[in-house]
Amino acid sequence: AVVSTQSTWGGVYYDDVNESLAKCEKIVQTLTSDGMIIQIPRPCDKKKVLFYYDHSTDFEIDDEFIKQWRSVSVDGVDDAKIEEYLDKQGIRSMQDQGLKKLNMTKKKKG
Repeated sequence: AVVSTQSTWGGVYYDDVNESLAKCEKIVQTLTSDGMIIQIPRPCDKKKVLFYYDHSTDFEIDDEFIKQWRSVSVDGVDDAKIEEYLDKQGIRSMQDQGLKKLNMTKKKKG
């Protein structure tokens, strides 16, 4: 019921799966427990959205790295100062990678 092809990165509404699959609640619970899917409630209306959990991207992070990461405090430091520091260290920060709007031109009939 959950689409897991790499060309489809979106989720599926739980309600839609529930309408089309007998014993949906049990199946979704089992898949969630087995780590095959994750359930995320939408903030606007709390509807559950099901996503395939792709474990091919899982990796281990060294505990020492995690401890060092958490020990660095950036409270009270604004984003501009952090970016400036990273630039001085030769590290480029990620830029907004949001969806780009395409300008669609209407074809004229005639």
